[in-house]
Amino acid sequence: MNTIFKNKPISLNNKIYNALLYLLSIAATAPMLMPVVVGFMSNFTRVEISPIYLIFRGLAAIAIILAVNVFVINGNTSFFLFAGILTTITVVFPLIENINTLSAQIAFSQKYGMNIDLSQYLLTVIEYSLFFLVSLITTLYSVGFFRFPVVVMALSLPAAIAAQYDVIVRAVKFEMGLYDVLCFACTVTASLIPLVLVLACKNSKITKSKKYSPKRYA
Repeated sequence: MNTIFKNKPISLNNKIYNALLYLLSIAATAPMLMPVVVGFMSNFTRVEISPIYLIFRGLAAIAIILAVNVFVINGNTSFFLFAGILTTITVVFPLIENINTLSAQIAFSQKYGMNIDLSQYLLTVIEYSLFFLVSLITTLYSVGFFRFPVVVMALSLPAAIAAQYDVIVRAVKFEMGLYDVLCFACTVTASLIPLVLVLACKNSKITKSKKYSPKRYA
């Protein structure tokens, strides 16, 4: 485990990227905490979301803020491990929910022989699958276990674009309120954090663990 942490990315100490990380973390965590605050203030009576999901969502937001601050102050990416784990767990809740919704719609259409447009349900599942992969790979990248930053960037940008598209669709097509749109809009900026993190770092040289070899005495 120590070897893995020794191979974690090294901060370039770039002020522009550090400032972007601050801005993105604020833009991501503020909407993330909105339903959490509402849930706690109302003893979860004013929200239809699972309290467990809200707790993980709040912990993930706090962990992101902490990870970004630690990274900017001393260049340590290790705290993104906790942020990544909590974010990955948080994403699992809506991913499973949307998979179940898609399965239910397919079963309903087959049972009654109806043609239902499943494109939006399928796109949402793909979208949350992207979020899950971004969170998981960023977690591995932050501790030096995954050393392919191009892959992180290749997943992070499409996830942000997909989230932005979904925000527009939710606001225009489904005519959702500003509060509901903002609660989901955090996925746009949160998806960009791994991209900026990769740009703000470089891979360290791989540190190989030395195997113990017993000394031989003549």
